[in-house]
Amino acid sequence: MGLYFTAEEVLTIAERIEENGVIFYRRAAERATAEDVRKLLLRLAQDEEGHRRAFAQMRAGLTSGEKPAFTLSPEDDAAGYLHALADLVLFPRDANPSDILGATPTRRDVLLTAIQKEKDSVAYYAGMRQIVPKAFGKMKVDAILREEMRHVAELARQIEQVGA
Repeated sequence: MGLYFTAEEVLTIAERIEENGVIFYRRAAERATAEDVRKLLLRLAQDEEGHRRAFAQMRAGLTSGEKPAFTLSPEDDAAGYLHALADLVLFPRDANPSDILGATPTRRDVLLTAIQKEKDSVAYYAGMRQIVPKAFGKMKVDAILREEMRHVAELARQIEQVGA
């Protein structure tokens, strides 16, 4: 049998990734020197929290067929693997925001980084989609993809307002 994930597992990873995004943007906001950049970073943290809640609601609404027949406990190797995967993708838990955004990022720098993170998440979930069987909730992964693509478009509109 090949490697596959369930929608529940992918949504668990998605929630953790968004949680890591919240931490990253809040940490970056604490270090921001320009007030407009600080406010943007805090708004991005709020957006990531909203995304996390949306994915949690999607996970709560899964049918029994979309859930594995077992429950992951925090001590379980599978749960550890999923958390490690989430912590290494997009927003590593130990990431220094200055290493990613630069020492004194502008609004444009922050938006370009946010767009890249969202584009990376689209690529990540497109790959995950390939290993979630239809019976285990492939449609939910499609919903994650649509949500992440919507985020890219939203951020792209914002960068147009900032100017090239």
